[in-house]
Amino acid sequence: MSSLLFIDEESPNAQPQVCPMSYTSGMNDTNPAVAKLQRIQQLWAELGRTKLNSPEYRDVMKKIRALSAEYQPLVDAPQKGEKSK
Repeated sequence: MSSLLFIDEESPNAQPQVCPMSYTSGMNDTNPAVAKLQRIQQLWAELGRTKLNSPEYRDVMKKIRALSAEYQPLVDAPQKGEKSK
């Protein structure tokens, strides 16, 4: 099962929290949304190994935010055979 890590940016001692993502199981790996999600997960793992409040930490967070913004429309888009809202 896949998982996604979340960090509460409001907390000064923020620690990654694992969130299971079983909804990705059964999806085709050629799906661009799945590929983007996997990259986001990799970045969250990298973030967990990065020193909090370092320039590297901020850079990884920027990448996660950018990829998440690209990912959202992919998952919101109607699937083949599905009516648009």
